[in-house]
Amino acid sequence: MPDGAYLYTDKYLDENFEKDISYERMSHLLKRIDIGAQAGYNEFKNNNDLLKIQSIMLMSNIKEKILRSIDYEFVKYKRKNNYKVLNKIFIAKYWENVLNYCKTDSVEYILTENLISIPTGAPIFSVLIPAVQKFDINGTQFKKGVITGYECAIRFARALQPALINKGFHATGICGTIGAAMAVGIALNFSKKQLKDTLSAVVTCTAGLFKMLMDKSEFKPYNVGNAAQNAINSVPLVKSGFEGPNDVLGGEKGFLSIYSDKYKTNDLLSPPPLILSIYIKPYAVCRHCHAPIEAAIVEIITIDGGVYYERIDFPKGEPENQMSFTDRCR
Repeated sequence: MPDGAYLYTDKYLDENFEKDISYERMSHLLKRIDIGAQAGYNEFKNNNDLLKIQSIMLMSNIKEKILRSIDYEFVKYKRKNNYKVLNKIFIAKYWENVLNYCKTDSVEYILTENLISIPTGAPIFSVLIPAVQKFDINGTQFKKGVITGYECAIRFARALQPALINKGFHATGICGTIGAAMAVGIALNFSKKQLKDTLSAVVTCTAGLFKMLMDKSEFKPYNVGNAAQNAINSVPLVKSGFEGPNDVLGGEKGFLSIYSDKYKTNDLLSPPPLILSIYIKPYAVCRHCHAPIEAAIVEIITIDGGVYYERIDFPKGEPENQMSFTDRCR
C-alpha cells in the first residue's frame, strides 16, 4: 500500500472528506517489485515524510482496487499460522541445585535441564523486519534468518548459562545480539566467510547487565534495543570487507572464556534443532509476572457484578518476586 489503511467504526461520521489521489506515492513500491527493495528505500522514506502532513481523506481509487484484490481468508489463515510458529520464547534455567535433589523424571528436573531464559524474538525481529524494508529479502530468506537467529541465540545461551547470569550478564544482551546478527546475515544470503566475520564483529560489542532488570530500573528494554542495534551495525562492516580473527570464540581471551568459566561447547552443536523445543509465552509480560498472574486469575472473586482480586502476597526476595494484587476492576 502506498499509504493509509482501513478505518472501521460502528459510529456514523457526518463529515465529508476529500478523495485521495495516490499515484504519485507509488514509485517506491514499483521499484521494489522491479529492481529490489533497496533501490526504492529513499523514496519510501520521502513518502513517509509526506504522510506526516497528510490530512484525513477518503481512500483513493488505487488503494481501493489493491485492497479489493486481497484474499482476506487466506491472509487470516497465514497470519494465524505464522503466529503459531513465530510467537515463541524460552524460559529459565537458573536452578542447577534442583538437579541435585530431584529425580531425573520429575517435572522440576526436566524444566531445569532443558529450559533457557532468553526473549529470543525481541532483538531478532527488531532487526529483521526493518532489514526486509531496506534490503531485497524474500519470504524464504526471512524465515531462514528467523530460524538461524533463534538457533544461535539459544545455543549460545545453553553453552554459557548459568555462569553467564552468575557473572551478572543479561542473556538477551549477550546471546540475543549474536542471534540477531546471524539472522540478518542468513537473510542477506551471506557466504560462510561473511558469516564468520559477522560473528566476529558482533561478539566484540555484546553487552548487557542483569542488574538492569532489578529494583525500579527501566533499562531492560535498552538491553534488547542495544542488542538489535549492535547486530545491525555489524552488517555494513562485513559488506564493506572487514575481516575478523579466525576463532573469535575459543582460547583464553575468546568470547566463551570471557563470559563463562564453565561453558559447554557441546551445546553449540547439539542436535536436534532447539527451536523445536520451545515454550509459548502465555502473557505479554516478563516471565516473572506469569505465576502471579495465574494466581490472581485463580483467586478472582465476583461480587455484585464487579470483579475483585483477593490480595495475594508473595515471598520476600528479589524485587520481581515482591508482588501483590489489590486492584478492583469493573
